[in-house]
Amino acid sequence: MGKNLIAAVSNFDTAQTEVYSSKELGKDGYEEFCDWTWISCNAVPFTSLVKRNGMYYADGGFTEHMPIRRLIEMGATEIDAINTKPAVYKPVSSDLGRNPLSLLERMIDVLLWEASERDLEVVKDMALERDVKLNIYYMPRTLTDNSMYFDKDIMTKWWDEGYEHAKLLFDGNKNDLNVINVRKKCCVNHTFKKGKKLKQKV
Repeated sequence: MGKNLIAAVSNFDTAQTEVYSSKELGKDGYEEFCDWTWISCNAVPFTSLVKRNGMYYADGGFTEHMPIRRLIEMGATEIDAINTKPAVYKPVSSDLGRNPLSLLERMIDVLLWEASERDLEVVKDMALERDVKLNIYYMPRTLTDNSMYFDKDIMTKWWDEGYEHAKLLFDGNKNDLNVINVRKKCCVNHTFKKGKKLKQKV
């Protein structure tokens, strides 16, 4: 049957998240799906809004940090979600006085962080209610504060770091890993540090 790829975008005219499925669009809709995938990466105001079908669209993260809710509504019963940020807000730079642009970037980052935390609380409750197996995996550190960072060598190192991080998890060595496991009768935040597993209800 093949894989079903999903592109999530934010509709700036309706303040809603829209998702587009490669299976639903089919082979004839390949170019359209590529367009929606590109639009899902548009991080305004540093990139432009895209006008399509008379409406303006940008990165889906503005209205929904990770489209987990949409996947549950589409019938998913098991979801592994990868959050590229750590479980605790840890900006790389503490210098907010460099220039107005750096301050604007931090303001947007903080607002999106708070929105993503609220989104995750909603989807965790939704997963419990619908008996969906949901795992949310976090990176152990903040990779960068700059969303527009495109250095190939450093980004390749980040990919390698993420791969090694995942290997530790799936090899059963959960030291220094942050994982949220959501089950039907349990909602526990598992934080693994230095060989100790701490449990905190969320």
